[in-house]
Amino acid sequence: MTAAKHTEDQGLFVDTEARHYGVSSLLKEPFDPSEGLVVQYEATLQEGLECGGAYLKFLNTDEKAFNPDALDGDSPYTLMFGPDRCGGTDKVHVIFRHASPKTGEVEEKHLADPPRMPGDKLPHLYGLAITPAGDLTVKIDGEAVFEGSLFLSLIHISRSRRYSLCRSRWSPYH
Repeated sequence: MTAAKHTEDQGLFVDTEARHYGVSSLLKEPFDPSEGLVVQYEATLQEGLECGGAYLKFLNTDEKAFNPDALDGDSPYTLMFGPDRCGGTDKVHVIFRHASPKTGEVEEKHLADPPRMPGDKLPHLYGLAITPAGDLTVKIDGEAVFEGSLFLSLIHISRSRRYSLCRSRWSPYH
């Protein structure tokens, strides 16, 4: 933990552009997202953001297999949520990964029309809420910037399509 610039707030501070940073922790106990899910955190991009993200990933793992030193951008996750900017990308990601009930292959489902991330250097509160009925809300600073159905608002993006979208970026999994 590091003190943020020009404030006494404590938080994670990344000081090198286009470098992967991460912090991880096991949840105290598993949760069942079918009962609803709320994820909320604050991010401040004090130096702005040319190319990178400030998103959270909920990883697929169990306590025995969890090795924080082995984590990288290809570590399997179930949910990725938060702001990302690079090239033509300027959005708040909502991505779910799951095994297709038809084929068993892992699929990524992205928000079809993701909200844009704020372009300033101020702190912003990012929130994602999913109800048991499948209603999905993305909030920035408490204001709903996206509302829709978990089942109707996501599109499938294949692995090959994801890499073609990211070719010009510094990271193929970003």
